[in-house]
Amino acid sequence: MNKKVPNDIEEKIKFFEKSYFLVLLVALIVRSFNVFSLLPSKYDSIVFGILGAVGALIAIYEGITVLSQKKVVTSDWLLVIFLLVFFISSIINRQYGLGGNIKLLAWNAVYILGLYLLVKRLSKEDTFFQRIDWILIIGTFIMSLISIGMYLIRFSYVYVYGPGPRDHIRIGFLESRLFGIYGDPNFGATTAVIVLILSIFYLVSHWKLYSNLAKVFLFFNIILQYCYMLLSGSRSALLLCYLSLVLVTFAAVFSNKKLVKAGLLKKIILSILAIIVVGVCFTGIQAGSKTVLSHISIADIHPNTPKKSDKADLTRKDVADNDDISNMRFSIWQSGIEIFKTSPIFGVSPRNLFPYAVDKLPKTYIAQKKIVTHNTFINLLASTGVLGFVSIMAYFIFNAYKVLAHLFKKKLRLLSYPYLYTLIVIVIAASGFFNNEFVLVNTIGTLIFWLYLGRLNLWWNRDEEIALHDQIEGER
Repeated sequence: MNKKVPNDIEEKIKFFEKSYFLVLLVALIVRSFNVFSLLPSKYDSIVFGILGAVGALIAIYEGITVLSQKKVVTSDWLLVIFLLVFFISSIINRQYGLGGNIKLLAWNAVYILGLYLLVKRLSKEDTFFQRIDWILIIGTFIMSLISIGMYLIRFSYVYVYGPGPRDHIRIGFLESRLFGIYGDPNFGATTAVIVLILSIFYLVSHWKLYSNLAKVFLFFNIILQYCYMLLSGSRSALLLCYLSLVLVTFAAVFSNKKLVKAGLLKKIILSILAIIVVGVCFTGIQAGSKTVLSHISIADIHPNTPKKSDKADLTRKDVADNDDISNMRFSIWQSGIEIFKTSPIFGVSPRNLFPYAVDKLPKTYIAQKKIVTHNTFINLLASTGVLGFVSIMAYFIFNAYKVLAHLFKKKLRLLSYPYLYTLIVIVIAASGFFNNEFVLVNTIGTLIFWLYLGRLNLWWNRDEEIALHDQIEGER
């Protein structure tokens, strides 16, 4: 009886923790609605202040629990080192501000210690994962549906709240891009790509289990997310689509049962050919889709509705009229490297990048344009220095090796959760080359990244435990 009580308490705590992260995801989705930026910031501070405090307690509990059970693997200590470097960097650069860094550190601890360590202790069959997936699918469906509606009526609105060049909120279709209800179309388009992948997976893999209504919803959501991704004008999201197609095509060839006895060279050649064919087909499809979408408006559906324009211009002027193919990202990244060179060991701290640049390097692009690095990896390097960058990158490299090794070793079906979560983790990581994502931020992508990475760890750790148990039993 005495042994059962602690287990019951632990299960209740797990239930509370899982409920918390479900609520947190809903809050992050709601926060993505750009119209909420029009409300006083104190409301957002109150809501996320409470969520952050509860999350910090969960992170502390998970850290203590895992340490007491001696289940911390060697690579996980790299994450602890990273958070420690983050803290030291914040203290060193406290003259530029400390509160913002402490809040961000707490949120990173919520995901890296709280969520990640929790997921590694869950059952592989836990419905928590599917609930997260469906909250994301339904939440993004609502956001993209409203956004597409804005495009159909050519709605646009700009609210200027400060004197700076970026002190404004854009809503609807403007500047030849569909911002819609998202604060940032690049963020919205990346989320659309993730949900597009999830919707295709659940539609195909659960075809025999779902009702016709669920199938129709998922099919419509696939079309909706695809359309938003195109109308957003996000080139990074389009590249993520191509990356996803390359990875899925490659995995499909290598997991094909008809090619089990085929040599490695033959598989590689067939994979390259398949990737070329799929890439060419998708290029044609997305080009044709944009042409069709540019002619669609609510006036075409309801003739009595006056048209604002016969055709939507989907050519971004900031790209078409710019000789810099990176749309100034190269200049931003170079500026980030320059900042890193002035404080290479511990960096300048995540929240103090701009004030530090203004003080120490006023002529850099970041200081003059008041802009973020738009690159997670350069942001890590400039914000936490070599120590922070090396510690977390070493962790990611170790995880990449473990995940890919298990995928090739187990030879799973293409429509399996390990393949799905690996694909989405790679997509989010790749998005980090164009935007600040998955670490040093508090976004939907950050939550999904650490959730899925934790589940992949759960998957291979269970396999290693079973293999070790079988080996011990065999030796006996």
